[in-house]
Amino acid sequence: LVQSTVMSPEEVRELRDEVHEMFTFTYDSYKLHAFPYDELLPISCKGEDTLGGYALTLVDSMDMLAMLGNATEFSWAVKWLGQNLDFN
Repeated sequence: LVQSTVMSPEEVRELRDEVHEMFTFTYDSYKLHAFPYDELLPISCKGEDTLGGYALTLVDSMDMLAMLGNATEFSWAVKWLGQNLDFN
């Protein structure tokens, strides 16, 4: 049997706020310690280009920035990527 669990509006708000807080912490850590490298190495807290040198964590974060409504940071990312990302 599959049991369905319905969350209360308060539980939904708490989880939403927790996700927002966790994303913001990790995104800010990436920008502080690893940007514009592809990823943040968690032990050394340094950046590394492991996936081609395309600032892929920034690219990967853009959908979450949009979903969280962070228009300022999303716009900055679009501008930076437009000026610096080149697949040629």
